[in-house]
Amino acid sequence: MKTITNIGNKIYRRFLNNRSTISALVYGILLFSIVPEQSLSTSKLVYLEVYNATLFYIIVNMLFYTSDILYPKKEHVFSRDLIEILVNVLISAILIIYLYAIRNNATAIKTSAILLKINALLMLLISVYISIKTPSNQNKITS
Repeated sequence: MKTITNIGNKIYRRFLNNRSTISALVYGILLFSIVPEQSLSTSKLVYLEVYNATLFYIIVNMLFYTSDILYPKKEHVFSRDLIEILVNVLISAILIIYLYAIRNNATAIKTSAILLKINALLMLLISVYISIKTPSNQNKITS
């Protein structure tokens, strides 16, 4: 019985260490799945789809970090997870503004598709880089 509990604790600790990377992976998959179509009405609304995906990303992170939000500690203020999430949201905000600005452009469909793919890859690379290069404070968690 102890071995099952130990395995469960190890899996839980790994999840806590990688929860921002997992949410960035889900967000990247959402961005890859948004494909602007050739019809005029949907190409103008791509920025709204990205906006909704970004809100979903923020909500998922709020759910993953519920205990950190409800019981804040000093070490969570400038943790690697918070910085990673803020950088991803900032990149998404820039993408949303740019997609809104080019919505009436003749090449908006091709440009939007390219920008969505680049943004998704950039977010995944940032998340993986931050999770590899910075140590996590979650290793100190005990059951």
